[in-house]
Amino acid sequence: MNCKNTQNFSSLFLLFTLTTVSCQELTFKDKEFEKALVSEKFDLNRNGKIEKEEAEKIEKIFSMSSSFAVTSIEDIKLLPNLTFFSIDGKNLKNISIKNLPKLEAFKCWSCELESAEFINLPNLKEIELNKNNLRSLNTEKIDNLEKLFLDENKFTEFKPELFPNLKSLHISYNKLKKINISKNNALEWFSASSNELENIDFSKNPKLSTIFLYNNQLKTVNLSKNIALILLDLNHNQISKIDVSANKNLIELELQENLLTVINTSSNPELINLYLNDNRISDLDVSKNTKLKYIRISRNPLKSLNISNNINLETVDLIENKPVDIKKTNGANTEILYDYPTNVPPPSTRLINKK
Repeated sequence: MNCKNTQNFSSLFLLFTLTTVSCQELTFKDKEFEKALVSEKFDLNRNGKIEKEEAEKIEKIFSMSSSFAVTSIEDIKLLPNLTFFSIDGKNLKNISIKNLPKLEAFKCWSCELESAEFINLPNLKEIELNKNNLRSLNTEKIDNLEKLFLDENKFTEFKPELFPNLKSLHISYNKLKKINISKNNALEWFSASSNELENIDFSKNPKLSTIFLYNNQLKTVNLSKNIALILLDLNHNQISKIDVSANKNLIELELQENLLTVINTSSNPELINLYLNDNRISDLDVSKNTKLKYIRISRNPLKSLNISNNINLETVDLIENKPVDIKKTNGANTEILYDYPTNVPPPSTRLINKK
């Protein structure tokens, strides 16, 4: 091979090498986003950049360090094999997530979001957008969505029927006056507490096991079709009458701060926790609830309490309710509380983690 041919070969090799390197380089619009990926050790060759081959290996991003001022996640489109993405505490305002065929879960908490869209994400099963400023959600071709978290936003209306396969919907602490879940037949968990709901229909949701609707304006709730129900929280409403006879599997029933004068739990053999503080109940018979462990019925005009067959009952909270005629279970070690314990401040109304 003469010198001229050698020179030509070298030039071609150099051109090929430069072209290959150039093809591997990616251009990130938000350099802070790329830096955050580098800090998460996705920079496999440690050159301070995320290249195409490295980007294709990224499957899960659990968090982005607060050290980086990420203001856009548009570059998520450069990660074609991403299955899980989570970010919180950033000033993003707007997000658009499109055309990521493998994405299964997306979480963006406390990012000051005002708009969000999710388009053509066939495997997306979970979206979490809690603690933002959203009033609407734009979606298209995300038919397999099963879990949707929209707590602590600014929704005044919402259409769950757009997500027919939803199993879990969390939309508490918004400003909803109504919501229609009649098309969500697969729904198992529904949380819409601290809204302005006056009525709701559960007749088309036979799989519902958990309902959180505390702090609304409900006056009546029909639960006759919800035989799978395990936990029901209707604290802080305006309910004067409720029928739970169809809910044979009910384990926890919370009806504090309503207008109830009577409650019948004789058809709820699995009941363990019963919360009835601040109602108008004068007589309570729970003798059929043999698994019951805890009753809270403070601040009612209670005159009689039948716990004559409740060997498992641990505590009855009767604060501000004496005198009361109590029929106890022989041999039961039940603690009856008429007053708050000495040197212990009165407990706030029980609000367990609803998420």
